[in-house]
Amino acid sequence: MPIPPRYWKGLGRDVDPIGFGCWQLAGNYSVKEKPHGWGAMEPQDAAQLVHAALDQGIQFFDTAAGYGAGRSEEVLGRALRGSTKAHDAIVCTKTGLLPEEIDTLTLGTPFKQRVEASLARLGTERIGVLLLHGPPDNLAWQELDTKALDGLVKEGKVGTYGISAISLAGVDHVLEAGFGTCVEWVFHLLERRPEKRFPKLLEQGMNFIARSPLSRGLLSERYRRDNPQFSPNEFRSNLPADWVRWTVEHMRALPAQGTNIAEDALRYCLSFEGMSVVIPGVRTPAQLESLERVRHAGPVLPHHRQAMFQNIPDHYPAWD
Repeated sequence: MPIPPRYWKGLGRDVDPIGFGCWQLAGNYSVKEKPHGWGAMEPQDAAQLVHAALDQGIQFFDTAAGYGAGRSEEVLGRALRGSTKAHDAIVCTKTGLLPEEIDTLTLGTPFKQRVEASLARLGTERIGVLLLHGPPDNLAWQELDTKALDGLVKEGKVGTYGISAISLAGVDHVLEAGFGTCVEWVFHLLERRPEKRFPKLLEQGMNFIARSPLSRGLLSERYRRDNPQFSPNEFRSNLPADWVRWTVEHMRALPAQGTNIAEDALRYCLSFEGMSVVIPGVRTPAQLESLERVRHAGPVLPHHRQAMFQNIPDHYPAWD
């Protein structure tokens, strides 16, 4: 059965649950003298992928002001403006909080100016979903002055808002506070702890965005055979070696449900009622074709989910 759309509180509409992560659109860039992108990507190649994704029925595009100092937003915005189906797109972007905003729990003019800058880079009048990017896990959400956020929603410049959490503790804190309408965090075959949060998400009408559903691209048929080797120009060259080894070892122990571990991984994520959208990064036409196969293959059935994880931990133990 093909995967059906999901209703989004805050947007008041159904949204296709297969999204498009846009970090890679920023190309090569560094943060604190370390590579922080996914490697080179030409804007024309990015535009072709975005157009093909829209043609395929993908609607949700996740980017951030911090991806290449706004370059991902710029590239995505130009690509969308070049498509006749741009009206179907829901742009989700993220902006961080300044230290003084964290200290005073007040979002004012500087915050609104940063959102306006994202709107300008995207070349649009409206951001569908605005996420606070990596706020402190223990932020006092009940005390946060949201007038600026609510004002942006009232003006029609933002559809709805939430957070992209640093850790699972941040997810729990936001759920307890009932802040916003959506939360984004890691979820994949080897980070399954969010499953326990889905009942509460559903109860509160919160949307869940699954980032890194392929575990930084390590859930791949290629790495079933070969050990990962990353270009020095991409951020994965600085991933902890122990975590990479653990992930690949346990990925190879997972029983295959279909013909492709990446497609199995996405179908697994999409099999939960509490899942709103998954946002795998897309760098090639072949990866887009894979997403179309996922759409038509449908979710992993519940009894198959149980069979997938015998002796497979639900997360990397060092993350406790």
